[in-house]
Amino acid sequence: MSWGIKITILYCSFVAMILTMVFLTIPQKPELVADNYYEQELKYQDKIDRMNRTRQLPEQPQWQVGNGQVALSFPENLRKQNISGEVYFFCPSAAAMDKKVPIQLDSTGSMMLTTASMKPGLYKMEISWKANDADYFNESIIQLH
Repeated sequence: MSWGIKITILYCSFVAMILTMVFLTIPQKPELVADNYYEQELKYQDKIDRMNRTRQLPEQPQWQVGNGQVALSFPENLRKQNISGEVYFFCPSAAAMDKKVPIQLDSTGSMMLTTASMKPGLYKMEISWKANDADYFNESIIQLH
């Protein structure tokens, strides 16, 4: 076999490899962590301030994961205040699995969040709430089964 044929075979193999890689990557969806990540980055200091304010609380909100639910409860010192906000379940592997739930506490300062409709996996649970004109923020990694 002459060197011209060998070069042609090598070139055709390279083109076939590149075309294969292109066709394998076409169905992949490029997902960003957030659509407005630049705006969120500019407001990050506000998030840090809310996290520091949360750390200064004498008691932190508590949660338990299990049986298709997340039980969220606020400490007694916060129950007397008018609490509003949301719980955001962020799934790093697929944006379609993200879920936001408004905080609606019962008389005991607790709420049950149903996770039965959510796919099992790793989530970052972000609790953002407001009490007595002060904003708070807490986040944790949870595993849904």
